[in-house]
Amino acid sequence: MTTPRRFIECTWREIKQMSETGSVIVLPVGQIVGHGPHLPVSTDVRQAEAACEAVARALDGRGVNAVVGPSIPYGNSPAQEAFPGFVTVNHDTLTNLITDVCVSLARQGFVKQIVIVFSPGCWPSIQTAAGKFARTDEPKLFIFDGLELARSLAQDLLEGHLPLEGKVDAHAGELETSLMLAIEPSSVNMERAVTHYSDLMAELRKPPFGSMSIRQQMLSINLWDWSQFGADGVTGDATLANARKGRILLDRLGTAVAEHYIKYGIQS
Repeated sequence: MTTPRRFIECTWREIKQMSETGSVIVLPVGQIVGHGPHLPVSTDVRQAEAACEAVARALDGRGVNAVVGPSIPYGNSPAQEAFPGFVTVNHDTLTNLITDVCVSLARQGFVKQIVIVFSPGCWPSIQTAAGKFARTDEPKLFIFDGLELARSLAQDLLEGHLPLEGKVDAHAGELETSLMLAIEPSSVNMERAVTHYSDLMAELRKPPFGSMSIRQQMLSINLWDWSQFGADGVTGDATLANARKGRILLDRLGTAVAEHYIKYGIQS
């Protein structure tokens, strides 16, 4: 497996060459928040970075030059403030940060930017920034919700995600723990992994509101505190996780985003 190029590890001459040859940059966006008693607060950042590496590998394998961009590790996540370990940035600051990073990269020639988001709280800021860019045509952002895409691609892998039985894997459970076991196993303490399913989460997943994102479902009942889904900050069965599932999922995610970009973004 080839190691994708990383912007922050390159010299300025290497970066200049990549920008002049039309490389697409793949930008990780995460957040620093609690992920149960067994995962580090960097989980979303590491997932975003690993997903971007998978996308870059898949693009390179399809003849599209790609480089993994610098991480944006902060989000606006008031729902996670019940658990110590959060770093929350206000909406305007986060919007300006995302805008400045994307513009800086575009000024160097990386006009096309694939953004992989593992931070639900970043979406308002990303949409605000992208709306500004749409009026100028530079930079061009192709934005993917990495967490929601991962959930969609993992349906056959998750033994403990059975919504019809009231078992919903939504946070720090089987999916995210499997990803972290594949990405950075030394940071995972499986002896502390727990199983917790939320009756409230199960109710929110029922029709007609079940097709909404978790963020939208929470807003529909004015819920701003993730601890209401469980005191440990886990919604799912983390004990069912393993690295094999995580590796399969990263490969699927990389392939899906790369093929989508080649179909819809490469000519725009």
